[in-house]
Amino acid sequence: MHRAWTLVFLSARCRLTGTALAQVGARIPWNPLVIFKALQSVQSEVTRSLGVAVSGSVATALLAAGLTRVIVLQRRLGIIGRLSVLDKSAISILMFFMLCQLFEIGRVLLRDRAQLSVAQVVLW
Repeated sequence: MHRAWTLVFLSARCRLTGTALAQVGARIPWNPLVIFKALQSVQSEVTRSLGVAVSGSVATALLAAGLTRVIVLQRRLGIIGRLSVLDKSAISILMFFMLCQLFEIGRVLLRDRAQLSVAQVVLW
């Protein structure tokens, strides 16, 4: 369970760090870096993109890994039961949604052929 809790903790830290980076990189009037003109436009976009990617995809992946570890441990101990019909239908709906999203991403990539930023790739 130590590894599972560590992954959940790292997920929370990524969420906090990414949110802080996204706010530091934001071009909002009350940001001290914007007030004192210490934040360049390019730096701002890179910092914000990095923050959004870390607080989104990276944090979610770490949380999923931690929860997967918990499920594996519960199965090994015989604690977890069988999936009900409601569980299976919820999983089916999520899988359908995921496939629709992948279809949309593929369609955008084939149609627009624009240069993608690192943040767009990571967030997809």
